[in-house]
Amino acid sequence: MISNAQLQVENLSYSIDAKVVLHSCTFSIHKGTCIGLMGETGSGKSTLLKLLAGLLQPENGTIYFNDERVLGSAEKLVPGHAKIAYLSQHFELPKSLRVEQVLSYANTLDGNKALRLFSLCKIDHILDRRTDQLSGGEKQRVAICKLLLAQPEMLLLDEPFTNLDAGMKQHVKEVIDAISKKLGITILMISHDAADILPRVDTLMILRKGKVIQQGTPEELYYQPKNEYVAALTGNYVKVTEGIKKVFRLKDENISFIRPESFALVNKKSSKAKLTSIKEKRFFGNYFLYDVLVSDQLITVQSNEKYVVGEKCFVFYRGS
Repeated sequence: MISNAQLQVENLSYSIDAKVVLHSCTFSIHKGTCIGLMGETGSGKSTLLKLLAGLLQPENGTIYFNDERVLGSAEKLVPGHAKIAYLSQHFELPKSLRVEQVLSYANTLDGNKALRLFSLCKIDHILDRRTDQLSGGEKQRVAICKLLLAQPEMLLLDEPFTNLDAGMKQHVKEVIDAISKKLGITILMISHDAADILPRVDTLMILRKGKVIQQGTPEELYYQPKNEYVAALTGNYVKVTEGIKKVFRLKDENISFIRPESFALVNKKSSKAKLTSIKEKRFFGNYFLYDVLVSDQLITVQSNEKYVVGEKCFVFYRGS
């Protein structure tokens, strides 16, 4: 097969104990891009990554990497593809070894290149520490660096931000951003949190019941979700009913979901604003989320203005 995509997946299917996990998955990924994969628990995300890495055997379909078919686990004595690195969310580092020892066993780079990679992964200051002395974020960065020392062309990351506190998570985010931008390695990563993944991917794929149901830029999926499943995965939303359309005079008949930041709360009445009152208030640091009642429907509005529960105000749709 000849394609301009680095990775091409065609009609990929996989089952576990007669239960279908992936069904006829078809998509492509271009070299040097950063791809996000989202889906509810059990949608097949981790299984898909293992299949792409050659760690499982597909039932049907094919995977091509650089125009060559990726062999499944039943076709190789040692499963896996030399240029596709996979990091499980349940990875383990060798215990009681120093970080530099762990990395030396995997290193295929010369000294200077290796040192630059250690710096990029933010681990150059912990090389002499034992792996059982590391925090979760430090272990994550060491594990990623260990994979990169083998010079892969694609990096598959399964929930790289899970179980990390805010500070450690930020370090891992910066490392992944640097890998994508400075090394040009193709990255495909799973995340359940839209705030972690939307800012750093070129393309977002949504998996549901083993099938890719929508694929596009983060902006496309955020503002034009195919259905409520996609809308819910990518952020807070308001479902558009006939009452909402009438109140806010929505001209686009195809609009089904509106994001909270597309509404605004004001104190002055206008032809576009609807009288309401604050039913619920939630603080998010630099903004609030307010629940207000419009046409017998609670809608969520994002605002920087300060209101109290019970206070009357006016709500309008910025796009009207």
